[in-house]
Amino acid sequence: MHYTLHTLPQLLLELQLIDTDALLFDDLEITSINRRNKNLEVSTKAGQHWLVKQPSHASSESVPTLRRESFFYHYCSQHLAEVADLIPTEAYSKPELPLLILTFYPEALPLWRYYNSRGIDQFPTLTSGAVGSALGRLHRFFLSKDLRQDARLDFIEDDLPFIFELHEPHPERLSYLKQGGCEYLRKLQSDQELVHAFRKAKALWNCQTLIHGDVKLDNFLALDPSKANCTDLKIVDWEMLQFGDTAWDVAGAFNDFVFWWVINMPDNVPPQEMLAQAKFPFQRLHPAVAAFWANYAEHLPPNVDEQLDFLARAITFSGLRTLQTAYEIACKFDRIPPIAQLLYNLGQSVLKNPEKARESFFSLSLQTSAA
Repeated sequence: MHYTLHTLPQLLLELQLIDTDALLFDDLEITSINRRNKNLEVSTKAGQHWLVKQPSHASSESVPTLRRESFFYHYCSQHLAEVADLIPTEAYSKPELPLLILTFYPEALPLWRYYNSRGIDQFPTLTSGAVGSALGRLHRFFLSKDLRQDARLDFIEDDLPFIFELHEPHPERLSYLKQGGCEYLRKLQSDQELVHAFRKAKALWNCQTLIHGDVKLDNFLALDPSKANCTDLKIVDWEMLQFGDTAWDVAGAFNDFVFWWVINMPDNVPPQEMLAQAKFPFQRLHPAVAAFWANYAEHLPPNVDEQLDFLARAITFSGLRTLQTAYEIACKFDRIPPIAQLLYNLGQSVLKNPEKARESFFSLSLQTSAA
């Protein structure tokens, strides 16, 4: 069953999320905010705000991921109270539909919009540090709980992210690619050094505990974007939740610093011109990258060598994340567009030489990492 602007109010009444006054006095506003799912935003003048998540149709590819997210929020509400402040509050879930109703934050901004609103000259470095703190705290808590042994979490998979095996794609993946995606795969597979780097990265994967699986600027909300350095954050969109390597989530954060830099470049020009005409050099983001890592590392075991090994793995995986972003863009076109080509160049450089990337590109020295 799919709820619409007309049928949702009855459900909200039954769940006591609104009262009859909201209907009688025209105090209810429901807005469609369709993206990958058929989502509805609910607001009342009394200050109630809900986000209703449901798939666009019964056969949508988001049905299993939304069902997984619905199960997760239900589990969180009962067993993960210690980190509840980092995750939106569940008001109702029905995984079999699937259907999920969460607290909505109407004033909040996803980090990419928040960063853009501040600009590079007033970049909120403390916010980047808060992302590291939130992610580190969440990972440390999950690792402390031995969650892989909890039978109530059997709905969570532990598959390796697809990008780790993109150099040897399953035939099914090839069946629906546009020419840009095919060209991308040919380019990747013709670079034997890069193929070898893919295999080395795959061997590093350490399936440890629950991870978000899709860490990016879009999935962190700055709850008070009026602040110059908002540190009150929520981590949203848990559809890609899995058992996996916590370094994969950290890699997602590193990759998004790269992506934010690149999307602020001119498009539709060759990659070298994109770099030459960039609004700001990546070095301007180094303080934010350092703040993120330093705050995350506070939640790791204090052994410096272990922290550096973890960082090396995360940097390696960030190269894969950048290559994944490039691939996902290329797949939408009949040839590899300049932005995807630039991201490909950056990703393969990081993956082939993560140590150099850590020092020269991300500027995370041994002293910075161990701080």
